[in-house]
Amino acid sequence: MTEYRPIPEEYEERHNAITGYAFDAGSGPSDPGEAIDERRQRRWSFGEDRGIFDGDDLAACGTHIEFTVRLRGEWLPMAGLSGVASPPERRRQGFVGELLEASLREYRERDWPIAALRPFEHDFYARYGWATGCRYHTAIVDPATLSAVRSAATGEFRRVEPDEYATLEPVFE
Repeated sequence: MTEYRPIPEEYEERHNAITGYAFDAGSGPSDPGEAIDERRQRRWSFGEDRGIFDGDDLAACGTHIEFTVRLRGEWLPMAGLSGVASPPERRRQGFVGELLEASLREYRERDWPIAALRPFEHDFYARYGWATGCRYHTAIVDPATLSAVRSAATGEFRRVEPDEYATLEPVFE
């Protein structure tokens, strides 16, 4: 019997091992004696973690993040689903599908009318009824916020004609 519920703190190591393998398998298995990588800890420190538990085993996990989006002139709450993963030995057993369904039920209970996720593979989530909703987004950022990344280099933007393409080569070197 499975259960959908928040992931308690005592499962933090297991949760990190699952997401670490799913999203950073090239680094190899996590070492239980090693401190959790600060970057990975920050990445998953926002939002609310949920899991599908098969008995005491965390079989699938994901993180819920509340966003606000503007749709047709109206600001609405939107659920973001991130970090959906299951360990290799628990894949193809329906746990991810169960997590997705339970997450959507929770979003409806919270009156979050829109849900979004960034898929690792579109076809995988299409099997569960998810589809591409947009191909771009707009961010409004105060220019002062970006001052720390401003280059000291100066220059100008202008249209370049085909016979001037050679002038662009230094940019790509």
